[in-house]
Amino acid sequence: MLSWSMVLLLFCALLASCGRGKMATKKPPPPVPAPEVAQEEAVEVQQESLNEQLSQKRLEELYAKAGLRGQDAALEAELKKWDQALKTDVPVATNKEVKAYLVYFTTERKHIIRQYLARSTRYLPLIREIFQEHGLPEDLAYLAMIESGFNPYAYSPAQAGGMWQFIPGTARRYGLNIDSYVDERRDPVKATHAAAKYLLDLYKQFGSWYLAAASYNCGEGRVQREIDASTHQNFWDLSANQCLPTETKNYVPQMIAATIIAKNPEKFGFTRIPYLPPLQFDTVKVSEPTSVQAVSIACNVPREEISLLNPELRKGVTPPETYVLKIPKNSKPLFERNI
Repeated sequence: MLSWSMVLLLFCALLASCGRGKMATKKPPPPVPAPEVAQEEAVEVQQESLNEQLSQKRLEELYAKAGLRGQDAALEAELKKWDQALKTDVPVATNKEVKAYLVYFTTERKHIIRQYLARSTRYLPLIREIFQEHGLPEDLAYLAMIESGFNPYAYSPAQAGGMWQFIPGTARRYGLNIDSYVDERRDPVKATHAAAKYLLDLYKQFGSWYLAAASYNCGEGRVQREIDASTHQNFWDLSANQCLPTETKNYVPQMIAATIIAKNPEKFGFTRIPYLPPLQFDTVKVSEPTSVQAVSIACNVPREEISLLNPELRKGVTPPETYVLKIPKNSKPLFERNI
């Protein structure tokens, strides 16, 4: 017979053996989660705007501010140059509204203008090139300064989006795609081509860049109805006779004032602006859904750099069909080796 001590030893050995067997058993690996594509790569943002509805009384107060009167001669010359550049039929050299907004932008809104000037250099070369291609005055590029401050992610409560603030209907009319994967209103290249085509159509309809700009703001239907219902045929007369919405009445003077400041920042007290470098890129085609993260690894750049070049991507991944991506300049060989 076995002694009690031997039984106890055998029992302990059996327990140890069971424990080792249990520890050796491998658990199945956890499931690999699907790529996260539900959350937007970058959420559109509302921002402090230049396009504010100032009353006529407020405009008069701004115009009457002291510091500007001493600059009248130089200012008149700048206004005349800008007027001639757009080939308008109505001079704006003595326009009080424009001068009032010059005061407003260089005092109460100086901090915003400074931000917009810094961002402008990222997109202006691209916009000017596209506008020149379509036969538009290059200075109309500064409409984007009033619309969005040159921000591709800008959004308004009226559902306008992107640098050129297209509403969905107009965006689709001019060939911009909006779906769950992309919002091409955010694409600085495609949206600028669309804006150029729209502005050119408006100019063909009204024969005036100021009326084209006004129509861009409130719609061509509204401007055409006001012209048809009155004897006024130019923007300034329509504005003076209260035929246009307040926002639109302010819009064109704002555009002119912003342009004059942007082309002569030092004259208006804007110095040491931290201008951003121009947007430069190559393009590549991807034939299947490709994440921004994968592209950044292939190009050996931060993820944010790829997002900046492709702000239209809503989910951080390209659509299922073949898609043209923007990647950093001169990184195409590296991308093609690594992807």
